[in-house]
Amino acid sequence: MKYILLGPVPSCTKVIPEAHANIFSRLIWSWLDHLIVLGYKRPLEATDLWYIDEARSSENLDKQLYENYERRKGSKYALLKALKDTYGKRYFLSGLIKVYFCVIYIIYIIIFSQKKALHNEQPNVYSKPNIAYGIMLCFTLYFMQTLSSFCLHHSFYQSIMIGAMSRTALISCIYRKSLAIKNTQRLKFNNGKVLAKIAKNLVKKNLEISAITDIRVRLTNEMLQSIKVIKFYTWEKSFLKNILGARLKEAKSIKSLHIVRSIIDSLSMNITFFCIIVTFITYYKIKNSLEPSIVFSSLTLLNHLRIPLMLFIYALVVCSNMLASIKRIDCMLSDEDNFEQSDSIKKIQDILKSRKLENSED
Repeated sequence: MKYILLGPVPSCTKVIPEAHANIFSRLIWSWLDHLIVLGYKRPLEATDLWYIDEARSSENLDKQLYENYERRKGSKYALLKALKDTYGKRYFLSGLIKVYFCVIYIIYIIIFSQKKALHNEQPNVYSKPNIAYGIMLCFTLYFMQTLSSFCLHHSFYQSIMIGAMSRTALISCIYRKSLAIKNTQRLKFNNGKVLAKIAKNLVKKNLEISAITDIRVRLTNEMLQSIKVIKFYTWEKSFLKNILGARLKEAKSIKSLHIVRSIIDSLSMNITFFCIIVTFITYYKIKNSLEPSIVFSSLTLLNHLRIPLMLFIYALVVCSNMLASIKRIDCMLSDEDNFEQSDSIKKIQDILKSRKLENSED
């Protein structure tokens, strides 16, 4: 840390070092060291941060997803298939690394049980225990634990990167589509609904709550756009009553959804604990003995199963929200474009024409 010089604050941002880092630096994330130490020694400035490389820019991600979507357009779950075509290789790599982690961890548990048996010096397992063999097992356990940790964190890193890039590409597609949407579809996909898709539907929503949210957003936009007429005829109470009614329905639906999720989370957190208790009680009733090597290795295996079981229930909830969000976004993207006749493009063309006229007059 003391060997990293501060130097002056850079005048402009640079490309993220990960784009040009070697394999070893990417493996241990050492390309982050300079930023971490710099933030420790002095407050970070805006120019200290990096901008993303060209391969992961929003323009490039949008282009890839749009090309795959146009190729899949018309089929069922076209947007989901387009996401698979765009990020399928990364997703497969993340899953493969996670499989490596599971295999290494299982081998680690087997070796750990052998180490416990050696430590207890059981004559039926090892007739002549050797201290060198135990030291070798300790070094092997350390190496396998380190390797499994690398695999687990790289799997999570790849998964997070896939989610971030997918979100970026979808937001870019929605924004580009909002500029090229037909004039007749403006009432169906107004600005409030487009912003709701970007802000909420890409995170966690389901169809019922999204429909109520759309009603509330539409009523609010209508009230704001017609505020002069509403104030003139004193219709404030009527509009506020409708908006508050939609908001109460939305809050009620969100509350029920969170109650269900809390119940699922509590069950997923505690069910593995009760399974461990029942497993050891059953084993003791059958074998009438509990050996330390078997107890600790079995406990490690059951604890390893705890996280996948918790994530499995969470994954079901996330997948249902994802399918609902993709269905709504696909409904917007599947509408036929009328780019040249759209209002936004006409306004841009008028501005460009007026500027050309001003420049010609000058």
